[in-house]
Formats: sequence, C-alpha cells, structure tokens
Amino acid sequence: MKGQAFQRAMSAPAIDYFFSQIESDFGLQALESAVCSVWKHTTYYEGLKGTNLKKLRAVVRSYESRTDFKQDLEQYLEHLAEKVQQSLSDSALDRKKRIASSPLKPRSVVVTSTAFARNPDVIAEVLVRASGICERCESAAPFTRKTDGSPYLEVHHIVRLADGGDDTVDNARALCPNCHREVHHGA
Repeated sequence: MKGQAFQRAMSAPAIDYFFSQIESDFGLQALESAVCSVWKHTTYYEGLKGTNLKKLRAVVRSYESRTDFKQDLEQYLEHLAEKVQQSLSDSALDRKKRIASSPLKPRSVVVTSTAFARNPDVIAEVLVRASGICERCESAAPFTRKTDGSPYLEVHHIVRLADGGDDTVDNARALCPNCHREVHHGA
C-alpha cells in the first residue's frame, strides 16, 4: 500500500483479492498506491523473465479505472490500444452511441515517463552510417528536418534500452518512421 515495487510473485487472483480488501478497508487512495505498486512489480517481473503478465495486467486495469492512478506513458498507450481493439470488435452502432454520449473535450490524464540519457555521439554516428537511407527498408528518408535540412531518420535500439540493451552503435539502426513504427507495433 506504500506504492513501492515488490519482488515476491503473487497470482492475479491473489492481487484481485488484495485490491478488493485494500479498497474496502482503506479507501481509494490506498488502492491507488497498491495499483502503482503492482504496476512496478509487473514491470520488474516482465523485465526479469522476458514475459507478459496478461492476467495480472487485466486485474490492475480493472482497478486502475476506479482511481486517479498516474501511469507511465507506455502503460497509457498500451491501455489505449487495448480499448481501441475492444471498440473495433463492437458494432458501428454501439460505437456511434458511445460517441454521441461522450464529452466533446477529453479528460486529461497525468502520465509519468522515464527517459534514458542517450549518447548523442551514438545517435550521430548511426545517422552518418545510414547516409539518409533507412537501414531496414533501404529507402531514402521520407522527408528532411526543418531545422537543418538533414534526412529524417530515427535511431532505434535493436535491444531496447528498457530491456537492458546497450547504447552503442552496434545496437542501433537508423530507421524511417514507418519502419520504426512497424518494428515496435507490428505490421
């Protein structure tokens, strides 16, 4: 309930039980801290084991909607993508009904983000190596930067920094935005 990461494994039903008890005994603020703690645990465990805790994520999402939980950007985007997939599986009529009853202005959410202090020399060296050509599809950069007219490519880490990858020239490739999106989100 202190919102700190823990390293002891618990099943999704156990987390569901603990969340329900925390909410009923201590209220929404304590539940929010517990949700934060389980998100930290999920991130820790998935990084450690290279797995996806789908059942645990589903339990957390069911409780997170009842709180003002501040999630990180990746979690927010993942949650949004899940909601879009759910919406796509509904009928157009159901979607249109929800749209008609939805507020015109979306509510704002607070997300936190962790960034890596990347080595600018690695980025520069990878861009120089690519010479304006995507190192995946081998097409010319689709446009140029407004700031200096250089070809626009994005430097992508083959093994993500978040997964323990090194910030090195050997672990990076210059990609066009389309290839970069496809590498991260699939075809």
